[in-house]
Amino acid sequence: MRVMCIQQCNFKLCGFTIEPGQWLEVYDNTTDVISYTFERNGSEWFVEKFKFITVQQFREKQLNTLFK
Repeated sequence: MRVMCIQQCNFKLCGFTIEPGQWLEVYDNTTDVISYTFERNGSEWFVEKFKFITVQQFREKQLNTLFK
């Protein structure tokens, strides 16, 4: 599932940051309502869901700005 970052996520110990506007391929574990899982550099990482929007949410947001 693809999601777009809306709030910066820092992984300082690992040396990378996910910036707002960046798309990320994640695994949505339906039993975990707080975070998404993604892979980077052969490791699994967790990010808070509230820092991302889904493709559908992004499309709706874009349509809403067009029709205002």
